[in-house]
Amino acid sequence: MSVSEQESAALNVLKLRTEELTLKTEELKQTSISLLISNNALKSEEEQLARLHAELFDSNHELASVNKQVSETNKKFARTNIRFAQVNEELSEANKELARVNKELALANEQINAHEQETKDFISIAAHEFRTPTQSILGYSELLQNMFKEEVQKEAIRGEDSNSNSDCRQHVIQNQKDMALDAIVRNAHRLERLAKDILDVTKIEGMRLTLHKECFSLNEKIRNAIADATSIQMTEYTGNDNKNIKIKFESEEGRGNDIFIEADRTMIQQVILNLLRNAIKYVKEGGIITIMTQVSTQKKVEADARKKEGEGERAAVVKVKDNGSGIDTRILPRLFTKFATTSLEGVGLGLYISKRIVEAHDGRIWAENNSNGKGATFAFVLPCLVN
Repeated sequence: MSVSEQESAALNVLKLRTEELTLKTEELKQTSISLLISNNALKSEEEQLARLHAELFDSNHELASVNKQVSETNKKFARTNIRFAQVNEELSEANKELARVNKELALANEQINAHEQETKDFISIAAHEFRTPTQSILGYSELLQNMFKEEVQKEAIRGEDSNSNSDCRQHVIQNQKDMALDAIVRNAHRLERLAKDILDVTKIEGMRLTLHKECFSLNEKIRNAIADATSIQMTEYTGNDNKNIKIKFESEEGRGNDIFIEADRTMIQQVILNLLRNAIKYVKEGGIITIMTQVSTQKKVEADARKKEGEGERAAVVKVKDNGSGIDTRILPRLFTKFATTSLEGVGLGLYISKRIVEAHDGRIWAENNSNGKGATFAFVLPCLVN
């Protein structure tokens, strides 16, 4: 081979070698770029891992703190459970004690109820027994009064022939007899009324109050009650005690119109009489008691008290107005309860009985001092029939 051929072959080889080196260099360059990219990615991942590691470290620290708090809470919870168990045990003992006390209380209540029933039965029997001798005393006392009146009349006829000294002595003796008999009759009437009030209370509280309803004239019943009250005033307030009280009757319906109600005739008269008795007790000598009736409505009566308009079924309103001393403000809130009285007469049952009778008739009763400061007005309302 010639030199030129050798050089040409060497150049070809060198050229091929150069191309191979160029390709290798390009590959290495691409590889270097890839490695650089990978290195950057790895560096980014390393930084992210570092941050995660730091965050994990902080989280672990917080978790340790939380775990510590949870541990403390668990300890407190354990102590609370122990205390709760103790409280439950104490509560169980308290419940047992409460059950025992309730059993004793139930037994005591049974004994009290039995004793109360025995007391009511005793009062009822005693009141009945009380009325029997009272009625006997009253009957014989009134008989003696009539006999003495007849004797006085006979003595007056024979007195024309007797001397003046004897007349004077007989007159004094007769006055003493009259005063004694008047006192006996007066107190017998009071005992009779007390016995009746006690019987009425036992019936009311024993749920044995029976109404015998019928249609009747309310105005007529009021006139009867006024006559009874006048008689009572003359019987129970004699001599210096006689107050000479005037009782007037007024009806807003007019003289020719009457008011009819369906109720227990005897009980309604008892209510009216109780209110008149009450007024007589607190009115001074020469005082005036006015009893008034009118037809209104249940709702209107309620509305008048509230200063509003109202309508409803027809109702009869009865008012007893006096010019006495009025109602003591201390007793006004409990006026219609048992034993509520400031008077030395009676035991305070009349108004209580009246209230229960009126309410048994689906009515209402109330009282108030008069606006002029003199006396009081007692009133009640009952359903009424058309005139």
